[in-house]
Amino acid sequence: MEYDGIEFFNVAELSRRPNQPGAFLERWPAEVRNALDGRRVARVTANCELRFVTESKSIEVTLRSINEDCPVHVFCGDYLHSTCTLQGDRIQTLEIERNDRFEENLRSKATEWGRYHPRVWRIVPGKGRITYHGIETHESVRPPKNEEVPSTRWLAYGSSITHGYDAFDSNNSYVATAARELGIDVLNMGMAGNCRIEKEAADYFAARDDWDLLTAELGVNVLQAYTVEEFFERSHYFITTIAEAHPEKPLCIVTIFPNHYTPEKYTSPEQIGKHCSNELAFNKCLRGIVRDGAFSNVTLVEGADILTSPEFLTVDLVHPSDYGMIEMGKNLARYLCPLLPSSIPSVSA
Repeated sequence: MEYDGIEFFNVAELSRRPNQPGAFLERWPAEVRNALDGRRVARVTANCELRFVTESKSIEVTLRSINEDCPVHVFCGDYLHSTCTLQGDRIQTLEIERNDRFEENLRSKATEWGRYHPRVWRIVPGKGRITYHGIETHESVRPPKNEEVPSTRWLAYGSSITHGYDAFDSNNSYVATAARELGIDVLNMGMAGNCRIEKEAADYFAARDDWDLLTAELGVNVLQAYTVEEFFERSHYFITTIAEAHPEKPLCIVTIFPNHYTPEKYTSPEQIGKHCSNELAFNKCLRGIVRDGAFSNVTLVEGADILTSPEFLTVDLVHPSDYGMIEMGKNLARYLCPLLPSSIPSVSA
């Protein structure tokens, strides 16, 4: 969406609350997020961006992080400009100045574009809930043009692993890494701890037409919450609803990434219990839905082909480290590359 000359990327709406200043960046529209079990996680701002172009040498962007400290990265296109921390529940102004060396290289065309035109300012908050309070410049502000950003958009749905919520830096998530490898944009709709495969999420994704590729990492958040029958029903509805609504767009289903419940991989025989048996059954469900469905646009990727080593995990043996995330992103990119449009225009000066 656009507001104040800014593209609020991966933001469905800017919401306001009585007696609270600023506008909340919301990844999910209210009617959808309020129907989700993870409605609070749905309001986490990680993977949202503020994008704009201005000729002003100095820029002031005013934000607030609700409750907790939140890192914010500032990029010029793909180039990291600076990082700061918003202190919890305090309205702060980011004072941004153009870098003279970078500007000189832009003028001489020595700086390559990457995915984004380097004139595109990208304000990227980390984990937290962010409110927007305004922008001040000495020149006009506009959203990026189509040719200044990637033409292909990937919508990613899944657990905290997809959300990048447990990475030290969500810019290092496997989703962000794969997007960089592929040269595409990503609408990250991960739900830390709350990827519950609700009907409302499926209907929302099916109704959207702003994505070219959709991936869904399903199962790990509901190993204990759902029976095998309920998981099958929810997953079947999710996959068929989206596939039928967008028969021309690729939908890639990812089975559960290996973790300490995974039988015969990271779990000793005496530890195998309900979680382990459900993991086997849930993955079997996903394979069957994809195999038996009459959808040429649906493919399946095994989570074990993406997370290929236990060293990718942190000590909780569920969430990957940043190193693991990066390696997973590179692995996934190789599977997604053949699914992308045959010709992705390269961004060039």
